[in-house]
Amino acid sequence: MSHFTKLKTRLNDLNCLEKALKDLKLNYKIANKNEKIILHGYYGTRKVDILLKTSEHGSNYNVGLIKKKDGIYELVGDFMNFRVKHENNLLLNQTKFSNVLRQLHDKHKTLNACRKQRKSVKSVIYDSKNQRYVIKVRR
Repeated sequence: MSHFTKLKTRLNDLNCLEKALKDLKLNYKIANKNEKIILHGYYGTRKVDILLKTSEHGSNYNVGLIKKKDGIYELVGDFMNFRVKHENNLLLNQTKFSNVLRQLHDKHKTLNACRKQRKSVKSVIYDSKNQRYVIKVRR
């Protein structure tokens, strides 16, 4: 019996994913090409492409990301007693963590698209009421 859980994501841009992890102040390790990193859980191990050191933030175990054949990363880990500190010491459970990671990834992906299109970003604001980032661009 394993406590490992897989969470589907829409994370597909490694550069944006790294920026999102830095925004969350999470230490991480990316596996070398054609190699994997061992992720430990209560009842076993999994091989992952990116190891997120969530145990440094109060979780019992680290979690990881596995790159699937379609290029999308899947969040995997032993989420028993999972928690990660976020802004204002808010503790995120696995679902909230996954959502925040996706939002930050998408924020950086949008900012990259703006740069490529030579759009000037006026502001990036987090709308806490609707739990989303609002990016305003100059016309």
